Formats: sequence, structure tokens, C-alpha cells
Amino acid sequence: MKITLPDNFSEITVGQYMKLWAMYEEEDDAHNAQRRCIELLSGLEPNSLQDATWDSLAEASSTLNWLMEEPDPFNLKMPLIRRFKLKGKEYGFIPDMSRLTVGEYADLETICKNGVFEVLEKLCAILFREVTTEKLDKYEIVNYRVSRERKEAMLDLPMNIAVGAIVFFCSTAKELISTTQHYLEKQENQAVATQFTINGGGIMSYMSSQWGTFLKWIA
Repeated sequence: MKITLPDNFSEITVGQYMKLWAMYEEEDDAHNAQRRCIELLSGLEPNSLQDATWDSLAEASSTLNWLMEEPDPFNLKMPLIRRFKLKGKEYGFIPDMSRLTVGEYADLETICKNGVFEVLEKLCAILFREVTTEKLDKYEIVNYRVSRERKEAMLDLPMNIAVGAIVFFCSTAKELISTTQHYLEKQENQAVATQFTINGGGIMSYMSSQWGTFLKWIA
């Protein structure tokens, strides 16, 4: 039997990735875990490789070493794919991450607390939404609301798009923290620093601390 296994993130979906890790968490037997992983990623029926030898499974699994560790968004070089079509709909990444709504921020915060890669389809359903209007290279997406249909659609999203979005999300958070801290330091060195602290400094400090918390949860 010839088995074809993926060799990069573009060849697996978000749903497959989540099933893969759920499978490894519930399996105590390494042999069964490897077998089920290979069956899933090669599109075979469950238990198709029940009689495969340990050596053959180990050899096949060795080609999946790149997939066996959770992606590190701070070290990966994965480009952001801003727009794509999925199940007949056009989706776009949030055009401006510095202008998150209260709802977007609250749900992203909750997701990050629970573990990004454990609820990846929910994260993607926030970061990517249906495109409503477009002009040249500019576009708008639907206003944010929780959508079960969108979450289910994101299970079929290629993993490279999801990982690229997380890499961009993390780098944006780091940049916002850096910019905010630089701004606060500059204000403190000016004559109006005291007045600024009373009227606005608290808000900026809060924003900086919240983005820092984001990074701690994601890392």
C-alpha cells in the first residue's frame, strides 16, 4: 500500500491539525498514536493500518517530525495571506489590527487564555471574515459577531493560512507594545507629562499591559 503524507502546513487543514493533537492527547500507546496519525493525514479509513509493523509506522512517522511540535509564532517565517476563497466565499483578514472592537478583543482574550492551537478554528473565525466591499487593494469585512457557520468553515482552512495569521497577530502585538511604551516614555520626558498621565496615560498603560498579556498567553 502506497501512503502519501503531507510535508508542509499547506497540505493539511485546521480540522486535521486539531484532530491530530486531540488524538495524541487521548492515546497512551505510542504505536496506536502513530498509526492513527498516519491514517488521518493520508486519508485512510480508521484501523486501515492495524496490522502494520512497528518499523514501518516508525519510518512513516519520521517524515512528520516537522508537525509533531506546536508551531512557534515568534520564530516561524510564514507569510500572511490576507484574502482567500473557502467554500465559495471570499474571506479577508482584519484590515487594521490596531482598531479591534471590544467584542473582538474580548473573544481573542478568551481564546488566548484557553490556548490558541486548541481552539484554532475559533481564532481563525475572528481574524478572517467575509469580504463585503473592495476597491483596488482595499477591502472591508463583515462586522464581528460569533458565527458557528464561519467556525465550521475554518476547519477546512489550509493550516499555512492559519499559522501565517498567528505569526502576523503575534508580531503585531509586539509592535503595538513597543510603540505604546515608546510613546509613554516620550510623554514622560515632556513638560506636560503630569497632565497627560491624569487624562490619558492610564489608558495607554492599560493597552500596553493587555497586549503584553496577549503575548504571554500565545507564547
